[in-house]
Amino acid sequence: MNAVYLAGRGLVSTLGPDLASAVSAVRAGGVAPVRREVAPGVAWPFQAIDDPDTGWWARTQRLVMQAVSESGALATDRSGPLFVASSSVDIGARERDGNFVPGFHHLAQRVAAWLAWSGHVFTVSTACTSSSNAVLSASAEIAAGRCTDALVIGIELENRLTVAGFGAMQLLSPHGAKPLGRDRDGLVLGEAVAVLHLSSMPSRWRVAGGANVVDGSDPAGAVPSSVVAMCHQASARSGVPLAAIDLVKLQAAGSVGNDATEAAALRDVFSDVPALVSLKAMLGHTLGASGAAEIALLTACLEDGAWPAPTSQVDPTLGVALADARPSGVRHVLATILGFGGGHAAVVLEDRFVMPVIPAKAGTPDLPGWRCTAHIQLTPPPPDWRDTLARRLGQRPRRLGPWAELALHGARQCLDAAGEDTLPADAILRVASWRGADSATAAALDQCRTGQPMPFTFLQSQPSQMLAALSQYLQWQGDARFLIANDPQHLLDLARHDTGPAGLLIGWVEEGAVEGTTARSEWWRLIPS
Repeated sequence: MNAVYLAGRGLVSTLGPDLASAVSAVRAGGVAPVRREVAPGVAWPFQAIDDPDTGWWARTQRLVMQAVSESGALATDRSGPLFVASSSVDIGARERDGNFVPGFHHLAQRVAAWLAWSGHVFTVSTACTSSSNAVLSASAEIAAGRCTDALVIGIELENRLTVAGFGAMQLLSPHGAKPLGRDRDGLVLGEAVAVLHLSSMPSRWRVAGGANVVDGSDPAGAVPSSVVAMCHQASARSGVPLAAIDLVKLQAAGSVGNDATEAAALRDVFSDVPALVSLKAMLGHTLGASGAAEIALLTACLEDGAWPAPTSQVDPTLGVALADARPSGVRHVLATILGFGGGHAAVVLEDRFVMPVIPAKAGTPDLPGWRCTAHIQLTPPPPDWRDTLARRLGQRPRRLGPWAELALHGARQCLDAAGEDTLPADAILRVASWRGADSATAAALDQCRTGQPMPFTFLQSQPSQMLAALSQYLQWQGDARFLIANDPQHLLDLARHDTGPAGLLIGWVEEGAVEGTTARSEWWRLIPS
């Protein structure tokens, strides 16, 4: 079985024309809904895309091409499968022109033509779980080796029928979505075009697996036992134990009944419920596009450090609450969608840039025979971290560059937390980073382009100089290396195999100089028990 990765993503939503705009809008607290009238005097809040309506098909084509272009899929081979996922498909166009001759596959066929797609084209329409199920189908194709790339496009665009239908069933809030909120009174619909490019080529996010459970005993809502079954099946099929889930991306849309059902099921599934997040108050409930849209936005937020804060007071009767801030060390995410027709779908994601959890006690299954004496996580570091480092060292380091300084700050903090002034001589030091000294490297390249014979930041761009700074300012001489591995677990295993009785100081350092990346200095002090 081949592993499946998220190679690219794109999102056009009420939060903006792309993911960068969406993340910025999340930081700012979201975008206010507009009101959409479905009959004289009857209007509902709606999270609309701010794009002039020049005709339904012209607008749809424009939005699809924006999102696909952002995902990078236009620059790749287009012979793999294309999955177009939607609940309302092209009903918006049919409302306007009255043409009901084309079949249900018409939207997907037009999308494929816009993209000049040569591979097989599929329509997935399972209400709110549509794009989640498309991700599961696309992943199965790649895992089985039948293709190396697949594209999932979730499309849910404004139409009167959907808003009127949800309003008639008394499912919409007249005010705004308040997921898990004390005074929640319904959901707010929204529109989005979301693209996930899946591939067998390794990248940061791995699609570990998932599950889809249909239980028709309540066709309009979630079934507690089926939510439980969905979680257990997703864990089993992904190979990620439920105890290793660090974050659950909830369906939670603000429904009085469904939010309570989901909360009760999670309390049954998890002995200790992980951090929880809902994106419905930011995006609106984008129905068939929601699985892909929320995966795209959540992964971008986790990378950037932005976080959708809860919009209302928590309902204490639920026994769970949304996380107020971005949780640290999120390696495994369970992304759930619950929908009409008794559909319950979940996708498990793994952030391969996050080090595996290192337990504080020895003898656990995660780290048998080892003890973690200190763990420091600065993601991102506080604004005054350079001043703190200068005070601790008794001097301000010079000519190191921000990446090396950030490494030094984290290492120094970790040793202080472990009660050690310096490392023992026979301990080893390991540092990892996906991007290294970004700013120094970029500056050195610019200096070369201008014809300077000596790029002034050349040394700062070299990982060896970062190791030298650690040796100098920690007043330690020993075995230090800069290493990168496809999976941080492999790096940790290798380092543990290299070390002796004095143990290991290991850190992961990111400068955060490139837009969309977050500064980070995370360190562990490990000693064999």
